[in-house]
Amino acid sequence: MSCQDCIHLAEIKRIRTPTELESVITIIKSNITDGTLKELPGAQVPLNEIEPYGKWPDLLNHKFICQTCNQKFGLTVETYHGRGGFWDPLD
Repeated sequence: MSCQDCIHLAEIKRIRTPTELESVITIIKSNITDGTLKELPGAQVPLNEIEPYGKWPDLLNHKFICQTCNQKFGLTVETYHGRGGFWDPLD
């Protein structure tokens, strides 16, 4: 379950447009910077190497964890064909 530190991230967010993806990347990076989230290993390209408004990999598949309660979150987006994806709490 989410805690007070990550409850604002615990809603499933459908990502349908580049603008929505830019917003989600910016929010995630802010939460990493403030210590709320930590990126888990395994992504092809770490999120800190992806610019919100830059060229994206064809597939984003990232996992994050709340550093307070260990709630896990996922960002999965297919950018090549424009199918979009999701930000969502895992488990």
